[in-house]
Amino acid sequence: MKSTIVIGSLSLVAVSAVALMAVPVLAQNYGQGQNGGHRERPSFETLDTDSDGSITIAEVQARAADKFAEQDTNGDGILTVEELTAAMIERTRQNAEEKIERMISWRDTDGDGALSQEELGGGMGERMFERLDANDDGAISEEEFEVAMERRQGKGMGRHRGQHSDG
Repeated sequence: MKSTIVIGSLSLVAVSAVALMAVPVLAQNYGQGQNGGHRERPSFETLDTDSDGSITIAEVQARAADKFAEQDTNGDGILTVEELTAAMIERTRQNAEEKIERMISWRDTDGDGALSQEELGGGMGERMFERLDANDDGAISEEEFEVAMERRQGKGMGRHRGQHSDG
């Protein structure tokens, strides 16, 4: 059985109402997409389709309908799991490309548009090793490793959602 989401006229009104309420939230949380990723916020000009200096519910509804139509790739008026998955994959791909472009522009010291191992690493492994080697003997003992992992978990790294540190 194919999973689908049917958007009727009543549902479209509900979606539009949520979209209207989301405008201030989008403005407030710009840049805080799912999993901390970048979320594109529509500009005022994009929402003010008739350029009269104000955004009406009709314009917000039109924006919601346009977004729906973009995802409804076969134009049948319903969004399937496949269509929603494709839309999410595309957003994820675009977000990844933006992050990678920022990383390259930040680390690309020779300006060739790509990252060498030196540009990517930048001595990070050596600095990390020095921090972990607490007794400066040139090696990381199991105890030093465990202390580092506990410290890392205490900062919220390496934990799964919903887990809390003991301290």
